[in-house]
Amino acid sequence: MIAIVENKREEMKTDKIVKAIREQQIECSKYVYIEVLSEEEIEKLLLEGNYFYCEENSKILASGYMKPLLTKPLIYRVGGLSILNSKSPSLTEKKAVVRVLVKLQTYILKHNIAFIMQTATNSIESFAINIGAKKLPFEECLEQYPLYLKLYLDDSVEDIEFYKSKIFYVREAR
Repeated sequence: MIAIVENKREEMKTDKIVKAIREQQIECSKYVYIEVLSEEEIEKLLLEGNYFYCEENSKILASGYMKPLLTKPLIYRVGGLSILNSKSPSLTEKKAVVRVLVKLQTYILKHNIAFIMQTATNSIESFAINIGAKKLPFEECLEQYPLYLKLYLDDSVEDIEFYKSKIFYVREAR
């Protein structure tokens, strides 16, 4: 049985969860672009209820986060989607990613959250578009959503040159 865990720590202790998520991010970053958060950032997002993960048998199968970038208006960064065995995930692990995305989607729609994200992964692109995000190249994003993009770039470990050829997804709060 797979348990979706949202800000609960019955199965694993917080420090083990943080370490497992970070190790998963590091491993996943070898195959797809993902910013690897520090253990402190992961723990903070967990405690705030902004980190979602799917766990089975004390293993984190998949995880992703929403990171607040601005409080007025409330704008989040969605990211860090990672999966166990990212090089060749099993069907169970792929299903765990879908469950994490569903949890993120439900939370975003329930709380009417504005966000920005950047991805080249089809499943994540579908997730963003399905909940009302606009797909924009860097230049259009800069023109239409300069605040969102500035917040994203300020929060990033990469420089602006890295993102100039990337596609962004922006959802406004309604």
